[in-house]
Amino acid sequence: MKKFKEVKNALRIVTGGVIMLHGLWKIIHLAEYIDFVEVNFTRFFIGGEFLLSTGATVVPFIESILGLLLLLNICYKKTIIVGIVLSFTMSVFLIAAGMYPKLIYHGLVLLMLSTLYSYTTPSGVSRLMRQ
Repeated sequence: MKKFKEVKNALRIVTGGVIMLHGLWKIIHLAEYIDFVEVNFTRFFIGGEFLLSTGATVVPFIESILGLLLLLNICYKKTIIVGIVLSFTMSVFLIAAGMYPKLIYHGLVLLMLSTLYSYTTPSGVSRLMRQ
């Protein structure tokens, strides 16, 4: 049982690190990321270019904060839920644009977050932490 707990903690740390580093990479290259989003997703987004560029500006910061919260094990269940919603939304945009190779990252993140979510209790405390 202790080994399983260690594996789950390692998965949490790896998932949080991957998400945080992905968000930090986007922050470092924010101008290119905003251009990428505007060029590739304007035709699929109904809300207009202003909302799309605002979202492209905010998402990397949200992603970095989510990764940091997972690393620090803060608001565990809520962080996982927001991460799943964010990654799923980004996956939908990538599918609409036909950018299937970029789905590899989001597919792995969704898999890791779903696995972490399956081992939490309704209160958000890890099932393994209570034992």
